[in-house]
Amino acid sequence: MLTAPQPGDVYLRSGAAACDRIAIEVVGRGLEGVFTLGFDVRFPADRLAYDGHTAGALLEQGTPRMPPLYLVRSTGPGSIAVSMTRFAPDPAVGADADAVIVTLRFRKAGTGTGTGTSTIDFDASPGSDAAERILGADGSTRPARFGPGHGVTLTIP
Repeated sequence: MLTAPQPGDVYLRSGAAACDRIAIEVVGRGLEGVFTLGFDVRFPADRLAYDGHTAGALLEQGTPRMPPLYLVRSTGPGSIAVSMTRFAPDPAVGADADAVIVTLRFRKAGTGTGTGTSTIDFDASPGSDAAERILGADGSTRPARFGPGHGVTLTIP
């Protein structure tokens, strides 16, 4: 849905797909001073089920002394909360271009209703379970945009 990402954008894009599975990459463009990230993602529960995650390259930069921690939990039908962090003494990281933060895997759960297209996007609504934000190593909020319209639209047969 985001056609021209700018520095500071965090967005979703389609990754590998096979049979009844799809990978959705969470990508950051031009991010600086990244130490901790948190966000939640909404997806059509009648069509997709969350099926796991894989660490991206962003937090893994520089061969961290302590591996970064990635937590993904279901917060209800069609919603997951995602949190990840590096640990001191490892420094914050950044990327001038696009960098995959984490890849979320989904499997087909049903055909749903309607035209066959579905949207997966960040949930920035007031009732969301996680604030969409990036923190630096000192705990300060880093500049980043998670939306609106930073999700991905899929056709699910």
